[in-house]
Amino acid sequence: MVRLRESGGFIKPLIIIGILACVLVYAIAFGLFGSFPKLSFAANQQSSDAELKDLEAISNTSLGPNGLELLDQSGLRASANVDWSIIYGATEFERSQVAAAIMEASSLYGVNADLLRAIIMTESVFDDKAVSKKGARGLMQLMPGTALEVGVSNVHDIRENILGGASYFSGLLEDFDGDVRLALAAYNAGARTIHNANRQIPVDILPYVNRVLSYYRVFSGIVS
Repeated sequence: MVRLRESGGFIKPLIIIGILACVLVYAIAFGLFGSFPKLSFAANQQSSDAELKDLEAISNTSLGPNGLELLDQSGLRASANVDWSIIYGATEFERSQVAAAIMEASSLYGVNADLLRAIIMTESVFDDKAVSKKGARGLMQLMPGTALEVGVSNVHDIRENILGGASYFSGLLEDFDGDVRLALAAYNAGARTIHNANRQIPVDILPYVNRVLSYYRVFSGIVS
């Protein structure tokens, strides 16, 4: 009996020490791999939500006769000061590619740079890898047939996609006599759909058009 008590007395502290060691290891592991990433993600998510809410806080500023006011496009301005890396994980290099391609496309095809930004925001939230259920791809969500029509061989190439989308939209502007609203409706639903509707925007397409123009107002600074 004496030996059993001595043995039990020796084992009990070892068990306690083992349990404490396990708790300590678990706490360290959770601190390194559990809580910190979650806190970081939560912070990023809060920033993203706040920035997206800012983008949604749009005024009802009236537009010009063609549905758009032309503004100065000089400089590679950040789109509404949003950090796109928070929204979809872009690198600084990718963001600079997007900015440069937008300015190039604007110059080549005469499409307002802020309007291009607004289309991209509405179509893909600046995600160059975006693919829709219907098969539209890239920043400006080009369908395979449209990409082929405007000479885009790699729809996920940032520059190709933006130049192709701008070229296509420029053609729509010409087709609809410079009416930005009708061109946007056609970009979303197809030119034939808008022509068949007697150049009126179908009710189900209006939210898309209004969303693009809302982002345009933010990007161009038309916010009261």
